[in-house]
Amino acid sequence: MKKFFSLIALVGVFAACNPEDMTTAFQVAPAEVTLNATAVCAEPGFTGASISYSPSQTVTGNPVLSAGSITATATYNGASGSSTVDYPTILAGGSATLNTVVFIPYTPGDSDYEFKVEEAGSSSEVDVLMLPAAAHGAGEKYAVTVGDVEYSVPMLENANEFVLSDSYSYTTYEGAELVAGSNKVFNDDFADTAKKFFDDAASKEIKETTVTKPFTVSAWALYNVIQPVATTVTTYNIIATPKAGANTPELTDPVIASFQMKTVDGGAQYVEMAHPDHVSHYEAGHGHGHGTGSNAGGGLVEAE
Repeated sequence: MKKFFSLIALVGVFAACNPEDMTTAFQVAPAEVTLNATAVCAEPGFTGASISYSPSQTVTGNPVLSAGSITATATYNGASGSSTVDYPTILAGGSATLNTVVFIPYTPGDSDYEFKVEEAGSSSEVDVLMLPAAAHGAGEKYAVTVGDVEYSVPMLENANEFVLSDSYSYTTYEGAELVAGSNKVFNDDFADTAKKFFDDAASKEIKETTVTKPFTVSAWALYNVIQPVATTVTTYNIIATPKAGANTPELTDPVIASFQMKTVDGGAQYVEMAHPDHVSHYEAGHGHGHGTGSNAGGGLVEAE
């Protein structure tokens, strides 16, 4: 049977210890979310856009970060597009890197139409990674919440009076890429314009970066590091509308083409709770001395 315990966010400033006191108190870093925007534009010669973020590209908690949103705006040659991305509550010590695509409208000088891109739907698959020792174990699973989503995961134990110092590595993702074979043209009169969007989307790529972070486990605790990795495929429609003042009719179907792009979002959240057999001894952020963990530098992996 799954056991349900309250997660400890490990927030706030822990009481300072006297020099002669061997008890260690530690503080967890603030949560943070970073949004990366990829700009796509069909205008010939486009090599990139000026991108701004509101309220900022990286938002930091104090130390927990409440749910919110970041808007990315891309501007090129006087035209702008924007995308707003919501993020969930992130506990202290957690981080997330999110990605979005911003499309800049295109107005050809020799056409009576202007073109923009609109989202038409998306689907996501989530893989949950964790510390190798936990992922490969057959121990009891517990309910933990990361990013407002509950996961059932095995936990490691630090069943002694010493704090444990360790580190873990995980992958962050930046960018977007065109899904091969997803290009569709519905109106051959605009095939050349659609191809300009396709070509610029095809020039984008997803870059991976390995990040290593330290973490500290309280005495008498269960713990793990959870990384949900969400791979999202989004379908976009290219819309043609008459230019302002142009003497040309609206199209019966303004969707002249469509294509798909993929993004990958990821992050990591350290989670901790009182060991069920030692609840009376557990105090978040405290323990004697410093023990050494067995996951040092290890990359997060999927559970078997």
